[in-house]
Amino acid sequence: MAISSKDIEILWKRYSEEGCNRGISVTQYFESNGVPYHVFEKWYKKKFTQPAVVNCVVSGSPEAETDKHESPHEPTKKEKCNCSVKPVIAH
Repeated sequence: MAISSKDIEILWKRYSEEGCNRGISVTQYFESNGVPYHVFEKWYKKKFTQPAVVNCVVSGSPEAETDKHESPHEPTKKEKCNCSVKPVIAH
């Protein structure tokens, strides 16, 4: 029997409402309902773990700033970012 993400989500809500209050472990609850714990764990990590890389939107543009203490081998201008970065969270 294939277990869908929706099935696990429903079971997770049921566990949160009734299983947790009765002191039943997550492992016991899911396995007694026919869902191996490793399947639940994979779903949980995928659903509730934030991604390591997120999309973002950058507003503004860099400004040129002259640095008087630079060596002759380096460029004479450095870019200074005068902008804001906002993460875009997709659900």
